[in-house]
Amino acid sequence: MAVPFAVVLLLLLAAFSLGNWSYSEQPSRLKASSKSSAVNAGGRAPSLSERAWHRFSPTTLPNFASVRAVKVIFRVSLAGSHYVLAQKKRAHKASKKKHRRWEFPGGKVESFDLIKELIRELGEEDPSGVTAQALKSALKGKRDLYFSLVQLADSRRGDLVLLASLRDNEWKILDQSQAHTLKGNNEVFKYALIPYARLRANGAKWTPRTKKILQRLPALQRVAD
Repeated sequence: MAVPFAVVLLLLLAAFSLGNWSYSEQPSRLKASSKSSAVNAGGRAPSLSERAWHRFSPTTLPNFASVRAVKVIFRVSLAGSHYVLAQKKRAHKASKKKHRRWEFPGGKVESFDLIKELIRELGEEDPSGVTAQALKSALKGKRDLYFSLVQLADSRRGDLVLLASLRDNEWKILDQSQAHTLKGNNEVFKYALIPYARLRANGAKWTPRTKKILQRLPALQRVAD
C-alpha cells in the first residue's frame, strides 16, 4: 500500500527536529567528548601517562567523566628562588581547623567544561582576579601551561592539575591586596608562597588530599622555569 506523501513529509520533519534537539540541548557534552582522549570503563584516560607533565591542549585534556577536581599550581620566581602559590580555605563551623592546612587553587568539577569551571572557581576564591587572569593569559598562549592527571587509590576519578606561572608583580598585587579582598570571603582565608623544597616536606601543613597529590605529581623541576 502506498504511503501518502503528507505522511512521509511529516516523518522526515520529525526526524530532523529530533536531531536538532539532540545537538542543541547537549552542546557541552558533545564538546567535551570531541575534545578529550578516550576513557576506558574505569573512567581513566589511558593515553595520558601518569607522573608526567603534558603541554596543555584542549584536544588532549582528559574526559569530564574521569576528572574529580581541577587544581592549578602557579609557579612564582622571586630573586632566583622558586615557589608555588598555596591557599588556606576559610574555616566553617563544621570544620574549624580546615583553614590551617594549605592546598592549591581550584576545586571539584561540576560541569563538562573543565577549564571554564576552574576559572569560575578561581574568581570565587580570589576576588582580586589575579589568579584567573594569569590562567587566562596562559590559555591564550602568552605563557607556558602544562597539566597532569593524578589518579589516587581512594577515587575512581582523578585530579586534573594544571601548571602555570604567576609573575612576581602579579604575586605582589595578590599579596598586598589579600588583607582587603579576602576579608569576608567565604572561600579563601589566606594566600602564601611555599618554596619548592617544602612541597613534599613533612613540615608543610598540606591538606591530606593535597599531600597525596604531591606524592604522585611529577617533579616541578622537570619543567623548565
